[in-house]
Amino acid sequence: MTKKPPFYFLEKWATNLALVSIMLALIIILFSGLASAGLSAEGKAKQLPKKVYKIPILEGPKGFRSIQQIHIEVTALDLLIGGYPPAYKTEAERDSTYSIWSELLNEVHGIKTESQYTLQLLSQLYRQGHNMDVKWAAKRSHENIQACITKYAESVACHLEATYLYLQINPPKIDLAKISLEKLTSYYAPEMREEIEAGYIFLYLYSKDEGLALVQIKKYLVQFPYSDRAKTFRQIQAAIELRGVEYQ
Repeated sequence: MTKKPPFYFLEKWATNLALVSIMLALIIILFSGLASAGLSAEGKAKQLPKKVYKIPILEGPKGFRSIQQIHIEVTALDLLIGGYPPAYKTEAERDSTYSIWSELLNEVHGIKTESQYTLQLLSQLYRQGHNMDVKWAAKRSHENIQACITKYAESVACHLEATYLYLQINPPKIDLAKISLEKLTSYYAPEMREEIEAGYIFLYLYSKDEGLALVQIKKYLVQFPYSDRAKTFRQIQAAIELRGVEYQ
């Protein structure tokens, strides 16, 4: 039986691809024309000085978005703040991103009925906040993840979010990431998922087990030779092999 991805119920509701395209376009349009201001004379992106934000005062939603609409918009924000460092290049872009993020956070906190989907969205938003240097955001993300997987132990969406957070923070939470990776592996078996197999590579690297990392990289590249991460993993593989590390 084919396993349903997280937020499958939302994907059924949001099958109108035009809606997704519109939301992504809004994000792109909002920041168009700003990127060039973040380039130096050599054409390289400037490094923005660190700026610490606070978690905004949550006053409840000012408008109304359905949960599937919020999910689409939060996912769109991952293009900018899904990883560290964020992809924005100017102060104006950073402040605009924080404003959009704050509004979405407010919307999710305004949803009265708690579910694994609201908890996952809060986990994701706070993880994004952590990437923007929002104070205490990583702690809030962790609290929502643990609340979700305690109440909804089989939640694929929350276990995925757990792997993202726990392998992204510094220092990484290796044991918690491993628990969620193993849950996800069991759920999708025998299917192999790119983000899960990549997660194991980072897990072994952060655990300083280059032998297992090398084995996992080779396994990953057989299954996903043309993925976005493949080039990076080949470079890591070459560096490990250059040092003569072997799996015992």
